[in-house]
Amino acid sequence: MQSTIFVGALEHNGTPENKAGLAAYSNYAGSNPEVQNQFLTVGVESDRTGLYGTSLAAPVIAGYAAILGSKFTSATPTQLGNQLLDTARTDTIVNYNAATYGRGEASLSRALAPVSIR
Repeated sequence: MQSTIFVGALEHNGTPENKAGLAAYSNYAGSNPEVQNQFLTVGVESDRTGLYGTSLAAPVIAGYAAILGSKFTSATPTQLGNQLLDTARTDTIVNYNAATYGRGEASLSRALAPVSIR
């Protein structure tokens, strides 16, 4: 489905100065370009939460989508998903490549930045 997002976990939330790598226990995007295009990663601070991998990363992305939906109330699920995918960061990831990280690290602040989405 167009609104589907596949999720992987980073070792921590990345920054341009402190880039994050894929967590050892995470899913990765793989070689299929269609999956890569629908794949996001998010930092999982397991030392703080005691939770690991996609079992925590997926609800974080779902939460981001819910927050977007509360701002962009007329947006469709596909538009919300595309907003998350289109605003992902690659400059916060170690040795970024689409086969590992898909579209990159989800950025809620970037996704929320515009006044409206299409």
